[in-house]
Amino acid sequence: PPCDERCGYILPSILGVEILYRDNDIIVVNKESGLLSVPGRGEDKADCVEARVRALFPDVIQQPAVHRLDMETSGILVLARNKEAHKNLEMQFAAGMVHKKYEALLDGILKGRPEGHIELKFRLDLDNRPHQIYDEENGNIGITDWKKLGVEKWTNPETGEIKTVTKVLFEPKT
Repeated sequence: PPCDERCGYILPSILGVEILYRDNDIIVVNKESGLLSVPGRGEDKADCVEARVRALFPDVIQQPAVHRLDMETSGILVLARNKEAHKNLEMQFAAGMVHKKYEALLDGILKGRPEGHIELKFRLDLDNRPHQIYDEENGNIGITDWKKLGVEKWTNPETGEIKTVTKVLFEPKT
């Protein structure tokens, strides 16, 4: 395990995963956009949060992720270090004790009503894993409430281009 005093500050840059909290039962990380939560199929999809955490904590159970974030989504991801913690966390998710919230920046100004409710059917895009696609016939229903939080200026960190964006809060229900 890492020594926090000497190497805790450089581990995120070495492993590419920022650990927000850890104890004997769980590890909470800040997952970056573009990184898988769990390994996908094939060598090119082996790099993921689970693999990076397991490299640092070899005693972690084989499949520690209790939930997932889409590859392009950044945010907090909880992993279990042992089977008991995994079972306990799974029960909390199943019982609806865990509530997820996402903030997104949408390009431009969102016009119309300030909040709403979306019900769409999505499924795995078999030709472009791990992405999801809309499929009215074969998809699983996804229910999300949303609320406009405001309009702001955003600077692209790569190009320096300044854009007007709308900040929206999404709360998935399923």
